[in-house]
Amino acid sequence: MNSITKEIGIDAAHRVPLHQSKCRSMHGHRYVIYMEISGELFQEGPQSNMVLDYGFMKDLMMTYIDAYCDHGIILASDDEKFLTMAHNKNLNEITDWFCTIQESIKQTGFWAGETLFGKTYIINGAPTAENLAQHWFKRLAPAVLKATNGQAKLTAIIVKETPTSIATYQEN
Repeated sequence: MNSITKEIGIDAAHRVPLHQSKCRSMHGHRYVIYMEISGELFQEGPQSNMVLDYGFMKDLMMTYIDAYCDHGIILASDDEKFLTMAHNKNLNEITDWFCTIQESIKQTGFWAGETLFGKTYIINGAPTAENLAQHWFKRLAPAVLKATNGQAKLTAIIVKETPTSIATYQEN
């Protein structure tokens, strides 16, 4: 079994509303995200002797992570204080917007769009490095299987939130 890893970086703001320190305030990070996949080498075709072309790995990460989160804000679906501030329509419509967010999260695992904060990405749970690693893993795992025709699988997503703080999500 072979294992390969690809890295991308994004800049994003977040907050951890229930945190007891400064992380409950809005702040940003230069996230470095690693995607590790394992599988057998392709025996023929343009990917011969590869688990997956690194360019395809980058494309997946850019599609599922960078496009939604780079230079945006990542919020928790239950962060009513910041979601209320982000709402870019009449406050009378906020209940409908909250329902739209919850329905989107139920169907896809996230809500993404433009708010008063600009590019906004909303997930269940606080956007900690641990939750982001798990969230991105669940989004990317089916795409990796499809890209490799089931020959390889996503084995880990690693999120480096700061130069000294790293979270890893992997399924057994």
